[in-house]
Amino acid sequence: MPKRPPPVSVTAHIGSLTAGTKLWRIHSGDPNRGVLTLNPTPAGAGGGRFDSSDGSYHYSYFGEDISTCIAETYCRSLPLDDHVPRILRKAKLAGRVLSQVTVTDDVPVALVHGSHLAAIGQDTWLTKCDPVDYRITRDWAASILHGTDGVLGIKYRARNDEDRFSVVVTIKPNAGVGLHDLMTVSRGPIVLDDRAGVELVRSHLATYNATVI
Repeated sequence: MPKRPPPVSVTAHIGSLTAGTKLWRIHSGDPNRGVLTLNPTPAGAGGGRFDSSDGSYHYSYFGEDISTCIAETYCRSLPLDDHVPRILRKAKLAGRVLSQVTVTDDVPVALVHGSHLAAIGQDTWLTKCDPVDYRITRDWAASILHGTDGVLGIKYRARNDEDRFSVVVTIKPNAGVGLHDLMTVSRGPIVLDDRAGVELVRSHLATYNATVI
């Protein structure tokens, strides 16, 4: 289990989000912060696995389907204990929406799953560890992005579903490229805190032995 700081720079294998790929994202319902808006905020408490720690890149997370997207957003805070029910409070859905995008041009991404992990001296700890270790995983993301020329993100197996992939799209400030250059909105936004939205989330959480109340 290589829970250790990364080298300053590491070169990962490169893959691609091919044009036509469908992805899903949960994001703010604020019209000024739509699905094609990157998060410029340096990581703080409660942030994600591959957030930027220093603002050197902006980022947005996507799942390859709705279930993956919902699980990666909400299941990380739910216990895996036979004696504790996995319950998501409806309040967590307030102000949140779900959108689908379609990739419009091939997007190069660093691969950190399967044998690609060994190529950078890592194993599944990088994509499966608990949030307490996110400070280190964010340093690894920065090292991968620094050492892997031309990539615009990192693709990895979802923590909550080994059969599915997640991707964090990462773009440096002033790069002259935004999400609107890479993808287009194909569905949504779907409000998650009304009756239909809650039922949608509940139906997908059931796959992971969780529910909404």
